[in-house]
Amino acid sequence: MTKVEALPETTVPSVYRGFRLALVVGGACAAVAFVGLCVIGHPAIGALVLAGCALGAWNSWRVVEAGSRLSAGTAGLKAVSLVSMRRLAYLTVIVIAVAVAFRPIGWTIVIGVAGYQLILVASSIRPLMREVRR
Repeated sequence: MTKVEALPETTVPSVYRGFRLALVVGGACAAVAFVGLCVIGHPAIGALVLAGCALGAWNSWRVVEAGSRLSAGTAGLKAVSLVSMRRLAYLTVIVIAVAVAFRPIGWTIVIGVAGYQLILVASSIRPLMREVRR
């Protein structure tokens, strides 16, 4: 992986395709949710859901990046595990801070993160199952 790449490549092309599909579908769903919530008079909730989707995309990008480093042999399992724990801690702190700062609607950022993760799993499950069966 070079420094100028925007998205990390993996040794399993189907994982990368699933990740790209999740980015596109997740972005589209986040935009529709934001516009829809703005239309019905809840722009702050729409912005929080949109921010949650952005955090979910950042998290999944970091997962794919760590997986590519692990599969390429440039990082060990312990190093990848520590980086993953730190990433999840950052994500958790950000989500809790936003949820507390924007009470009572702040918890809706979790809907964005969870929605993006569901989209990611749905877009990746079939290609991953094909790879496992090989």
